[in-house]
Amino acid sequence: ALAQRRLATDIRRHVDDVATKYIRPGETAEGALIFLPSEALHADLHAVHGGLVQEAARRGVYLVSPGTLWAVLGAMRALMRDVRLRAEAQHLRLEVSKLAEETGRLDRRVANLKRHFADMQQDVQQIEITAQKITAAGARIEAVEMDPPSPMKAAAQ
Repeated sequence: ALAQRRLATDIRRHVDDVATKYIRPGETAEGALIFLPSEALHADLHAVHGGLVQEAARRGVYLVSPGTLWAVLGAMRALMRDVRLRAEAQHLRLEVSKLAEETGRLDRRVANLKRHFADMQQDVQQIEITAQKITAAGARIEAVEMDPPSPMKAAAQ
């Protein structure tokens, strides 16, 4: 019983040291791990001193054993990957938003260009009509005979 109390006191002191020295909001990580090198010690703390384990967790200090260390590190790695993916997803959303904006701008510019081409096509058609009229007038002028008037026509006048 004395050994159990002493163990709890030592662990509580260690948890307090870790919580005050290594967990500082805005400066350090939000939590810390205390490695217990024995599975039996870890199991005993959870079974006999569950309140101490819970208090440590509330302060951001987590007691791990050789068997639980890898699970905790794996969970932390998955969490960090998830955070990184969320950050990437946010970045991608921003890029997609910019791309959508540029696509809208491109659509408006293509529509303007189409209108300009339609106006140009209409102008070309009007120029072609005018050219055809000029060509036809030239042909009519060419068809008119420019021979000098005959003496009979001149006498009749």
